[in-house]
Formats: sequence, C-alpha cells, structure tokens
Amino acid sequence: HLPNKPNSFNQAAISHSHTPTKHMHSPTLTSPINLLSNKSQTYAWGKPANESLVYQLAESFVMSRTLDADVVMRKNYSYIDQICTVKSNGDQDLSPYAELWMGTHPNGPSQVLHQREDSDQGTLSLSQYLRQKKLVQNADAVPQGEELPFLFKVLSVNQALSIQAHPNKIRAKQLHANDPEHYKDPNHKPEMTVALTDFEMLCAFKKRIELPQELTDALELEEHRGVIEDRVVLRNAFSKLMRMDAQRVRKLVDAAVDRITRHKGGPQNKEEELLMRLNGLYPNDVGVFCPYFMNYVILKPGECAYLAPNEPHSYLYGDCIECMACSDNVVRAGLTPKFRDVDTLVEMLSYKMDKLKNLLHGTGRVIGNHIKVYLPPAEVKEFKIVKVDLPPGEETQWQLEHVSIAIVMSGAARLNVLSKKEQKEEILHEHALDVSQGDSLVIDPNTNIRVDNEGKENLLIFIATQK
Repeated sequence: HLPNKPNSFNQAAISHSHTPTKHMHSPTLTSPINLLSNKSQTYAWGKPANESLVYQLAESFVMSRTLDADVVMRKNYSYIDQICTVKSNGDQDLSPYAELWMGTHPNGPSQVLHQREDSDQGTLSLSQYLRQKKLVQNADAVPQGEELPFLFKVLSVNQALSIQAHPNKIRAKQLHANDPEHYKDPNHKPEMTVALTDFEMLCAFKKRIELPQELTDALELEEHRGVIEDRVVLRNAFSKLMRMDAQRVRKLVDAAVDRITRHKGGPQNKEEELLMRLNGLYPNDVGVFCPYFMNYVILKPGECAYLAPNEPHSYLYGDCIECMACSDNVVRAGLTPKFRDVDTLVEMLSYKMDKLKNLLHGTGRVIGNHIKVYLPPAEVKEFKIVKVDLPPGEETQWQLEHVSIAIVMSGAARLNVLSKKEQKEEILHEHALDVSQGDSLVIDPNTNIRVDNEGKENLLIFIATQK
C-alpha cells in the first residue's frame, strides 16, 4: 500500500443485495434501452480486486446478470469467465483491475445484450447495434466511421500512471503519419475526469516553481535561485531535465533521497513526500522530480478536471469516472515502462504556468432535478458527462439528444421509457428495465427516461454522450 494516500472508495456505499431475477421486459433491438457487457482491463497500476471499484462493478454485474446469458457472456469476455471461475472455486482474485471500458473502441468493445427472436439471450457488438439502428450520423465527430466519438471509463488507480500529455488534432495527424506503430490513429484525445473518491493527480505546471538545490545546480538555474516564474525558463529547464541521461538522473535521485532522509522527521513538504513515494514505485526515474514542476491536486468526490491537449498530467491514486475522445494517442516521458517519446513531449507542451484554474471544473452545472452536467470546453464536440444523483423517495427525468452510455454506480431502480401522446406522457411498460450497481446500458437518442428511487440508498448514475 502507498503511504499517505486518500481512503479507498467506500464499498458499503455502493453495495446492495443482488437478486438473480431482476424485473426486465426482455429488451429487443426495438427497445431504446439495452444492457451492455463491458471489458475490464487489468493493468499493473490498477487496484487489486478486493480494493478495486472496477472489480466491484464487474462482479456486481456478473453476479446479477450472468444467469440470463452465462454462456454467451463468458465466451465474449475472459474477465467474466475469470470472475465466475474464481467465485465457483472459492479463490481470491489478485489481479489488478484498472479500467472498465464502455464504448466501441476496438481494444475493448462493449456488447449489447438483447432478446433474440428465438427467445434466447444474445449479444452483438455495440458497433453493430449502432449500425443496424443507424444511430451515429455525425461523421465530423466520429473519425472512425460509425463508431462512438467517445470512450467512457471507470478507473481504479493504485499507483502513479505515466507523466504524459495528449496531442491536439494537428499534431496527432503528424504523429500518426510519422510513427503509426506508437500513435495508432490521427485523432486528438481530450479527457475529463470526475472523482468518485479523493483522487490524487499531478496536473499542469505550477504558477511558481521552487526547486531544491540539486536540481537548481543540475539545471543551471543559480541566477534564478531555483525559482521559475517564466515560460521560457520553464521550457528550457524542464526539457533539459527530461532529456538527461539515465546515469545523471540516478545521481540526482540519490542526492535528493539522501537529502530528504537526513531530515529529522522525514520529508518536509509535499514535493519531498511525493518524490520518495514515486521513487519507491519507479526507482531512479526522471519522473520522480515532476512534483516540483507540476501541481499536486486532490479532487474531492464529484469534482471534475479537464485534461486539455499539450498539458502534462499523471494520475496518482483513487477512483474516477473518465470520458475522452476515442483515441489511443498518449505521449509519455516518465514513470512508465512503456515507450517514451521525450522529444515529442517536451516540444508539444504549452508551458502555461497559470493553466490549472482553467482545468478544474468544479462539481458540474445543474440541468435538472438531481441532474448535473460536466462540459468540456466549446472546441471539444465529442462528449460530455451527466450525473444523476437521486435520493431515496425522489424521482427525476432526462432526455438526451444523442446516443448515450450510462452506468449505475450505486443504488437500484426501474428505468421507465416515456412516450408523449396528445400532450400526455405514458410509460411504455414493455421497455421498462430494472438496474442496479454495475449495470450499464446504451440509450438511443431522444429517449425520455423517468426513474423513481424507491430504494433505501442514493441512486448514482453517470452518463456519457456526445455534446
């Protein structure tokens, strides 16, 4: 376990009893709401199963839904087979469950569960579903044809991800053309993160940077006394640091660790604490110095950060919702065993030292009864995030213009589809769907949803849709 990390997601807050016979009026392809089966990704930085929200959601879904489609779903997704096998054997799963993917990305496409004409449960890919129903038509926002323009995720982060940034559209096209092995598509990848727990991250450059003596000397900043308040000085210093050879970096890290350990009482500030923590995970990596340059941020549950192109960031610990333009383009330069493209990273960064205030987007804007929206900047057309946080005994209603993907984080309720006839709304009972923690679903455009929370705990649903 990492020292000094925020508390894990409160498992009790999202738990509920699962019944194998949820009320469900057998949605077919004629239904505007259909359940999804999604891909869980196990990466080294993910939380172990017994601490991972990603695993909790996957397990909840498997335990409550596989009785309907056990064979089909286990065939489609190895993680479902793994959960079923571990459960049946009474074993403990030690895999690091890092991400739950919802969308049409080829490395983890969602499957739509639907009722076939022969009355058996079946699946088809979300891409097939969208094509058959002709639901995605904005070609400008969907560079891959008829795929969704966004990828929706839940993340459970146990240790630091790479020091990274994402290219804008112009650079993404250049990178893909010049190095398709590492940059597999020509799209940009703006991201939004909504915290589910206290969520630690490094994000954007500080407004005023104060360096310790070993870095001041190594970066030849004596005349500035180790203080950086200018973009040009920052560009030169950060580029020089990230391009240092491994032997020199090792000596710098050794000097920093020696200085910190000589302090009575250990680290004297957050930068020293983070350096020691990161060095324990990635020994002698140049990225351990990034806390001196970048803002350390803890998002509180419900708070949002927008990760703009050309801005450095690194997730450190916690659980979050994430939505992004559908792309694989990540430029890395530290804290990773993966491919590092240092020259590209240091050349593409904005080096803006007052950017953080524009990246933190608060707790969303109220757009309805117990409904908030998190909007990226105007130039990002691919996605927005909607949160439904419905207390017991309350009801709410929403209707979104584009195809949307929803995931139930906690609680249980029946989703009703409304139809308007002669200025009166009527419930289409044949499309009603009972959902609970771990369930996710695709909702057709302009579907009017009403939900009544008749349970004893808050119903928390996050929704991703095109802006």
